Amino acid sequence: MMDMLLDTKNCETIYKSLELILGIPDTEIYSYAKKKALESDRYSKSVYSDEKEHFLNWINSKVVNKEDLDIDNVTIFHYARRLETAEELKTMPLYNLKEIVNSENKITSFLKEYNIRFVSNDDDIKCFYKGVELDFLNTRNRLNKDRCINGYLFGGEIYKETEISGIKFCPEFIQDIEKVIKEQILGIDSKLDLQYDYQKRSKSFIFKVRVPIDELIFDRCRYGHEGEKKYNIVEIYNNLGSCLINKMQNKRIRNRIIRLKDDATVKIDDVLDISEVPDDKLYDI
Repeated sequence: MMDMLLDTKNCETIYKSLELILGIPDTEIYSYAKKKALESDRYSKSVYSDEKEHFLNWINSKVVNKEDLDIDNVTIFHYARRLETAEELKTMPLYNLKEIVNSENKITSFLKEYNIRFVSNDDDIKCFYKGVELDFLNTRNRLNKDRCINGYLFGGEIYKETEISGIKFCPEFIQDIEKVIKEQILGIDSKLDLQYDYQKRSKSFIFKVRVPIDELIFDRCRYGHEGEKKYNIVEIYNNLGSCLINKMQNKRIRNRIIRLKDDATVKIDDVLDISEVPDDKLYDI
């Protein structure tokens, strides 16, 4: 049996994917969402809090073999500001932060122009500026915490999400490096254009990525359920229900943040699409 992929790029791909996975006609799923949207409007209900579990209950009533509820892979959508072109990115895996700083690539080459280098010892990454080690004690320090690839469950204009606002033009770890260099070595008011230079040379992209269902982690998931397949499937169906109904009402959806494990890399074949986001769209927000 071929692996089932839930494509969450937009409502149309969701309806088609669910039809293939569940065997329920997409028109029937659409009618369910429309009915629930009308009911929600009539009673002024909160779709996310009141209706999300109803979608899974409805599916359960339609599917005879509960194994048909199984999902093998799901798409997530990752935003990144990169120095490469779209064509170059299509030939590359999507690396986590540890792999980026430990390899030769355009980001590490850019940082070397500013005399910034990295040294790794087992799981610890040290950062040096002109031979002086930087102390990230008072920063989040993504070099040694939260180095994973992350993204959103649903596609679309994810650059408008609140969490993206601080990294639209420059990766967070580069912002941290500039901050620490100014605080510890050069002085707060010193002229160091690390972020500005990166922004000028780079472009923004959205990566559509295929992820095995048992390798994703819902941000703020219940303790002990990280990467648990059954938990992830239930969460996905619940979020699908609220997404389809809210879209029917032209309301903003709650787009859940998805993380991969810290050491996970996305292989080239699992990067399904790369789309560039023009800077004028980022400035318009």
